[in-house]
Amino acid sequence: YGAANSPLLVDDKAVFVHQREVRSRRPTRIIAYDKRTGDELWRISPTDVHGCYGTPLVYKVGDVQQLIIPSWQTLSSYDIDSGRNLWSIKLTTEQLVASPARSGSLLCVAGSTWGENATIMLRLSDSNPLAPPRILWRSNLPVGNCSPVIYDGLLFTLTDTSRITCYDATPAKSTGRNASGAVDAYHLSWPAPAESMLPTSKASRPSWPRTQD
Repeated sequence: YGAANSPLLVDDKAVFVHQREVRSRRPTRIIAYDKRTGDELWRISPTDVHGCYGTPLVYKVGDVQQLIIPSWQTLSSYDIDSGRNLWSIKLTTEQLVASPARSGSLLCVAGSTWGENATIMLRLSDSNPLAPPRILWRSNLPVGNCSPVIYDGLLFTLTDTSRITCYDATPAKSTGRNASGAVDAYHLSWPAPAESMLPTSKASRPSWPRTQD
């Protein structure tokens, strides 16, 4: 098998990211097509994008639509109109299965099958598409292959063995709070959309026990 990523539809484009596996000889291919005609608009083969499975996300700064791709020890951004690399930064995570989560300018990358298993919260620039994000905080509490969720100022992660950890998403309060579910379960995705799974008001939130990172 090989690394796979879900396609994205952005305006008039269909964007496909084919990340190469770590030991594969084939190149990574990021391709944008006209979604109505199938005509290829641009194609790039970045050497530092490989070995991960998460779906990229789109972030707009001014008139520039960014394609943000988490990869092996790298987080990169590309201009969706041209494929031009806008910025890249190094991370400690390696084989990511989880997709990143975004709320406004907050961006979370979490997981890593190999390498450091970490949750990393970053702040994207909301004014300069060429400016790389800055890391706000990180946690080494267990996190699995499920994609994180940012909701109403909170970050939720779910491990493969049912441990849910809740964080304050902002840097002032990054202490983890957790609750454990059934230990015989194995999760690769959230079981329901965030709106139906998470409390809809602060008054209805559960009281999460505090833990130290």
